[in-house]
Amino acid sequence: MERLKALIDKKFENRAEFAKAIGVDPSVLSRMLSSGNWKADRIESAVRVLKIPAKDIPIYFFANEVAKNRTEKEREVV
Repeated sequence: MERLKALIDKKFENRAEFAKAIGVDPSVLSRMLSSGNWKADRIESAVRVLKIPAKDIPIYFFANEVAKNRTEKEREVV
């Protein structure tokens, strides 16, 4: 979520403005950013508002899963 937070901070004056842009309360956004739990419709809204290319969605929303899968594949090679 660190990359997502950095992108939000770069593109919006503050996180409350981003929360408003995707239609959630700032407290809900805070929980989403802390937990990493995002509903599909909220991911879609964030992708649209932040103009994230489709190929980069996993980097911003599923970084832990991407890293986990990469590590598992590396173990298979060894």
